[in-house]
Amino acid sequence: ATYSEMANELCMLLMSSNGEKSTCANQLSRFNTLLGAPIPEDQ
Repeated sequence: ATYSEMANELCMLLMSSNGEKSTCANQLSRFNTLLGAPIPEDQ
């Protein structure tokens, strides 16, 4: 459950940081960082 809580918090952070001053490049950079993060192996 820890990973799902962390994923939820990261999603909320990404969604809340989409302010007016946020450019498309900044948003894509944040999403690329999130998608490049290591994930636990399925067991």
